[in-house]
Amino acid sequence: AIKLAEELSLDFYEKYNPNYLTCLPKDIRNEIINKLTMAEILPYNETDWKEFIAIRDYLTKYNTVMKNLSDDFSI
Repeated sequence: AIKLAEELSLDFYEKYNPNYLTCLPKDIRNEIINKLTMAEILPYNETDWKEFIAIRDYLTKYNTVMKNLSDDFSI
């Protein structure tokens, strides 16, 4: 685990997963996106997705809850 953490930037922990935006009510979605932008909180980029998947796959070995994170939340 330490080796994996040292190899990755883990920047995705300070960003948001854009797939979850669809879970927000449409009438507040743009306001939330604007507030995230104003706070300089960015959506995941390609590197973030790769690292998220690497962490998810690692944790899946030890935590069955992680298996419920479907591949819909990937690039």
